[in-house]
Amino acid sequence: MVFWGLVLGLCQQVVGQVENLQETKFAYKIDTTADHKWAPTGIRVGMDIAGPIYNLWEPRIFNYEAMADIDFSKFFGVAEIGTGGYQAQSSDLTNYQSSGVFMRIGADVNMIARDPHLNVFFFGLRYATSTYRESVQGATPANGWPADVKSLEQSGSRANWAEMNIGMRVRLKGPFFAGYAIRLKLLKHNTYNEGRFDSFFIPGYGVAANTTNWGVSYYIQYRVAWKKKPIFWRE
Repeated sequence: MVFWGLVLGLCQQVVGQVENLQETKFAYKIDTTADHKWAPTGIRVGMDIAGPIYNLWEPRIFNYEAMADIDFSKFFGVAEIGTGGYQAQSSDLTNYQSSGVFMRIGADVNMIARDPHLNVFFFGLRYATSTYRESVQGATPANGWPADVKSLEQSGSRANWAEMNIGMRVRLKGPFFAGYAIRLKLLKHNTYNEGRFDSFFIPGYGVAANTTNWGVSYYIQYRVAWKKKPIFWRE
């Protein structure tokens, strides 16, 4: 409930700013398409705080990631990189571990591109890839003798998937932004370097058996600007 309250508050703030369009220290109006500029005006970097907070509630899963985007008029080029994993022990004393790195690249389109404070409500697409290592260790009965412990490992496993994202980035104060992204992940391909067993958990994606997964990121961001952004606006 707290998360969705924050989302609603961000929406109300953005709508109010767009309705009161005026030149700011971040952007200025241009009146003709001939003056429309596509050159980047700044880069925004940030880190996800949803992953570490979720880890406090669900210690078996960890996820840490950072992102950066650069503007091209109402479009953004986006890169995201992180590390994640899963560690658990079942009731039959079987241990499973998965850990690795993941990366996403893609583009967003800003649906409120005329906002003078450079807030963003976006729809985006991503191509994602993950490289990770897994291990399974378990005890098997041995006819009255001490249990036989077996261990399997495989490294160099890879997964690729596509994502559809929707979310917001809202200016808090000065160069600081906060924003969220809701992700629909579509598993495209999974490959194994050694092929000893099928993956259970893919860092950055989630449970490997699911052909679709959902995810949420909540970013704190800092924007480095080298000039004001021109915004096309016709009264």
